[in-house]
Amino acid sequence: MYEERGHQGLPFSLMSYNVLAQELLVDNKYLYRNHPTQVLNWDYRKKKLLEEFSAHQPDVSSVQHI
Repeated sequence: MYEERGHQGLPFSLMSYNVLAQELLVDNKYLYRNHPTQVLNWDYRKKKLLEEFSAHQPDVSSVQHI
């Protein structure tokens, strides 16, 4: 793919997530009142996030707002 376009380099995969900080979620619960309580729990969200990274196995990963 890179050679076809005349580019050289090392291909890699990148995965980035902007995760709502738990403190912001707790401080603004009214914004999430229509969401099941279970999915707002940090342990649940952390598990799902780790599952995503494990499933895709990116070369480089980035997470903001944890």
